[in-house]
Amino acid sequence: MLVSIKRDKPFIFLLALFFYIFSQFVSSLRLLTYYKVAGVKIAKSLNFKLYTVGMFYNLFLPGGIGGDGYKVFLLKKYDDKLKTKELIHASILDRFSGLSALCFFIIVLMLASSFLAVFNIESYWLYILLCLVVPVSYVFIKLFFTPFAGVFMATFLQSLLIQSLQLVSAVLLLRSLALWSSLQAVIDYLCLFLTSSLALIFPFFHGGIGAREYVFLEGSKLLSFKPELGLAFSSSFFIVNLLASTIGVFFLYRIKRMMSI
Repeated sequence: MLVSIKRDKPFIFLLALFFYIFSQFVSSLRLLTYYKVAGVKIAKSLNFKLYTVGMFYNLFLPGGIGGDGYKVFLLKKYDDKLKTKELIHASILDRFSGLSALCFFIIVLMLASSFLAVFNIESYWLYILLCLVVPVSYVFIKLFFTPFAGVFMATFLQSLLIQSLQLVSAVLLLRSLALWSSLQAVIDYLCLFLTSSLALIFPFFHGGIGAREYVFLEGSKLLSFKPELGLAFSSSFFIVNLLASTIGVFFLYRIKRMMSI
């Protein structure tokens, strides 16, 4: 078993990278859905290239939100008729949609995880929260970002697909690291993985660096996992994110010319 894992490890890692990049492509389509409401008219291919440049900036700028600002700046240069406020709202809602889907999956995995026993949580509370995710998210957008309410369901479904693809990527990384002691362990690792993703949405960490590691370190203590295994997994996913984000380097110095700025 271990020999097979070692032999297959490079291929499995590349497969995990593929699914993550695919998830980012879907993410660019979700953002484009919001951009269209804001009046942005660009091709999907150009939008993806712009999105990858934003991914690259998000790695190094504080809070992981610098890339969002850079995209808004370029789009304003591309079409000065676009409203900065609407572009910012589109960026905010893009993250909010991701947060909604993230909470949805965290709750689903929590129901099957060891955290129920660790925190002594009654499962019916989680079922109530699960039922509230979609309506609460919609009401929030309807009240505060009314022009974008019409694309809520489409972007929420895109967000579910994005998180599903990233979960596949995470499962493949667990497979490559031989962290398959039991199905329960896999579920617990995935629950930690999604929980750590919350730190990448909110600007608490510098480009998200160290966020996953901290969550996995503390979570491993609660679940009596070996901390080094959790750190190995979180570090592997950071490498996947880093490699995917370097795609933006290829467009970094050409994006202005491509957008005819």
